[in-house]
Amino acid sequence: MNDFATDGGVLASPGERKDKVVHTRFGASEMAKIEGAAEKAGVTVSAFMRSLTLEGAGVRPFFTQDDRAVLGLLLSEISAVGVNLNQLHARQTGVKLAGRKRTNR
Repeated sequence: MNDFATDGGVLASPGERKDKVVHTRFGASEMAKIEGAAEKAGVTVSAFMRSLTLEGAGVRPFFTQDDRAVLGLLLSEISAVGVNLNQLHARQTGVKLAGRKRTNR
């Protein structure tokens, strides 16, 4: 099941109506900040607030598609750095890396 809408908002279960309402009061400056943040995230104010509320409750993280793409790229880069560190360590210590045939140059 996909827990995220394409706009980054958190989805209810398939077919579940979003008919429950939470009333919260904000000042004009607070609402302006919320609207700006929602616009910047590319989601509706409702999806933005729902995602933040669920994130605060430890239910689901608030990541947009762009956020997940960036995190995926970072994970790839960190993995590559890890491979390089393992190779450097193996060269320094003469330890054979598992699954690789070591050649001396």
